[in-house]
Amino acid sequence: MYLIFLLVTFVLIGGIVTLSGGNPIQFLDLPSLLVLLMLLISVLLSAGLLREFANAFRLVSSRKRECSLPELRLASSAVGLAVKTLTASGVLSALLGAIVILTTLRDFSTLSPNLAVAILAPAYSMVLILILLPLRSRIDKMIVNFMQE
Repeated sequence: MYLIFLLVTFVLIGGIVTLSGGNPIQFLDLPSLLVLLMLLISVLLSAGLLREFANAFRLVSSRKRECSLPELRLASSAVGLAVKTLTASGVLSALLGAIVILTTLRDFSTLSPNLAVAILAPAYSMVLILILLPLRSRIDKMIVNFMQE
């Protein structure tokens, strides 16, 4: 079901972009995406939860339900930290983009591209959060089921 959710999410986003007359290539900004991912990885590393974050995907996609309660709780904590980190890094990227826009406001030809880049980072952040929210909910559900057994 999670893979179906991912597929539907990307198809909907792609459809909205295409139907609105936009070019999907205009929505790609590799540096913004890399900044978000590097901030995410560094925060998870510094918290000691990078392995648990990767493990969360395995726990949700695995057919076997052989896992421990601490393993599930750490995975939930790692995904929660990732959501908070992506929120903060999206806002930080938007603020930094706004600073760039305000410092180059004398040249109105750069206003539109800088504004687009400033908005893309929070958009990427929200898409990544949309991907992580069901993951965390499924892990939390696994925790509840584990405790009821």
